[in-house]
Amino acid sequence: MRQSRKQLDSFNGGGYSNVFTQQLDTGFVYDEIALRLANINIDQVLQIELVLNGDSIVNVDGQHFKDLDAHFGEAAESGILRIPFKDLSLKTDAGQNLSALATEITDNLVLKVRVGAATQAQIDAGSVPGLSGYYFASSYRQRVVLPRIYQENIAIGMSGLNNYKTFETGPAIRRMFFKDNGRIDEFRVRRNNQEIVWVMKADNANDLKRQKLNTVANQFVFSPVMTHFGLTDMLQTAGTKLEFLPTVSAAGDIAVVIHTLENAVNPKASPMAALAQA
Repeated sequence: MRQSRKQLDSFNGGGYSNVFTQQLDTGFVYDEIALRLANINIDQVLQIELVLNGDSIVNVDGQHFKDLDAHFGEAAESGILRIPFKDLSLKTDAGQNLSALATEITDNLVLKVRVGAATQAQIDAGSVPGLSGYYFASSYRQRVVLPRIYQENIAIGMSGLNNYKTFETGPAIRRMFFKDNGRIDEFRVRRNNQEIVWVMKADNANDLKRQKLNTVANQFVFSPVMTHFGLTDMLQTAGTKLEFLPTVSAAGDIAVVIHTLENAVNPKASPMAALAQA
């Protein structure tokens, strides 16, 4: 078998308005972690954080993983949140496997799930929140690249064209989910002051559909890997100045969830360089 399914240990702590914590096993490759929620609504999962050797490599709310399922066209599952590392939307085994999370036996890997306050219905019913789950793992390999999923808040101070960020160079970008409530009309990317991406909202949605991917309600999805060739089509940023320029219909901050792949040894270098030497 290329992959095995194992049960997660019991979580420490927990409860409404509290954090469930677990020290995860290491020394193999995590393809996916599935969390089973009991008496916890999706919108009560305020934060899922995976901390590797003190570095937060996953840090988003629970709803994002439901959004990701919708983007990929996965079947809806009630009460289950899946944290994917191995990207099954990619066309090659190499692309899938290299996107997974390789861990060393000496790693310190901690999963934290922060749950919000109980609803009135849960209080009336005397509900007790519970968290369990399982993960899919494959055999050990040395970590040369590191997947990361995190959220940033970007300032959009005015309608029209905004240059909101010069991205920290190094990590290659796989996907970006802008929670814009339909305000992004066009999207541009400049690298070294040269425009490399320009797309209108409607055209971006059509491009996703042609690649058998879905749009996400109230979000603008920028996906360099929508072609399903994840290694060759990631947006490379190493050694370059990278700028994102959304044109928006109204001012107001926009949260964006970013999926990257980075060089595990030198985050400032291209992950492709690490893969070439592996």
